[in-house]
Amino acid sequence: MPLIVPQIEFEDRVTRLDFRLAKSIRVRDRVRVQANFDLYNALNSGDILVTTNAYGARWLVPTLIPEPRILQFSAQVSF
Repeated sequence: MPLIVPQIEFEDRVTRLDFRLAKSIRVRDRVRVQANFDLYNALNSGDILVTTNAYGARWLVPTLIPEPRILQFSAQVSF
């Protein structure tokens, strides 16, 4: 039996920001290379999304947290 009624108390709002930088370079007349730098979840603050609200040993233990920051480098070749 939950001590806190569901959908009454909420954790802080989560803000996500994904960021991309891209640079296109022409190598030859018909060959183009695009370099990409991606940063996913740039504002990750470690907020808690869901906690256990049933009384017991795991009361108010976080059960869901945001995804971590992810850094990705990629390239695309068009010819």
